[in-house]
Amino acid sequence: MFTSSRVSRRKPALVILSLVGGYFLLWAGGPLWLSQSGTWLGMPMWFWGSCVAAPVALLGALLLLCQQQDKS
Repeated sequence: MFTSSRVSRRKPALVILSLVGGYFLLWAGGPLWLSQSGTWLGMPMWFWGSCVAAPVALLGALLLLCQQQDKS
C-alpha cells in the first residue's frame, strides 16, 4: 500500500492539518460551547479558550513538531 518513505513524508503534513483543524474548532466553537460558563479575570471563558488557549496550544504543538524534524 504505502511505503515507509511515503508515510514519513506525509506525516508532518497530516499533523499540521490536524492541528489547524483542531485550532479552528476551538476558535470557532469557543463562543458556542462556553458562552454560559461565566468569567475568569473579568473575561468570558470562551475568550480564554478561543483567543488564548487555542493559539498557545497550536504554537506549542508546532514547536514540538519542528523539534522532532530537527532530530531526524
